[in-house]
Amino acid sequence: MNQSGVIKTEASNITQILFNTQNFISVSIVCGDTGITANADGKKVIPAGTPMKGSIQARGTAFTKGDDETAVGVLLHDVDVTYQGKGNGTLLLFGAVNLDRLDSTTKALFTADMIEHLDKIFFLKD
Repeated sequence: MNQSGVIKTEASNITQILFNTQNFISVSIVCGDTGITANADGKKVIPAGTPMKGSIQARGTAFTKGDDETAVGVLLHDVDVTYQGKGNGTLLLFGAVNLDRLDSTTKALFTADMIEHLDKIFFLKD
């Protein structure tokens, strides 16, 4: 019986959404589970590439999924918010994202308005 609060997870490769891994700017953030639904395995995971909204000056306050007018960056890696309702993430502020590396649901979020709003991030295809 696990009474220590330790959670066993299996490691997997992270999704690399960057087109160029040498030239980018990112900051650490806390991600909240608002608007995130559990997948078939019962996990709440915010996928890499998700546009996020929140305060860059108050990054300890939970960031949530953003839209065309509120997004300030995109999530660099998947973040699991299943167990505590929040998780640590990395927010891309400047760089180039390879749209072909995003899952289809996340890729669909990048409308022309979203791409125009996030003008410090370049969205490219292979």
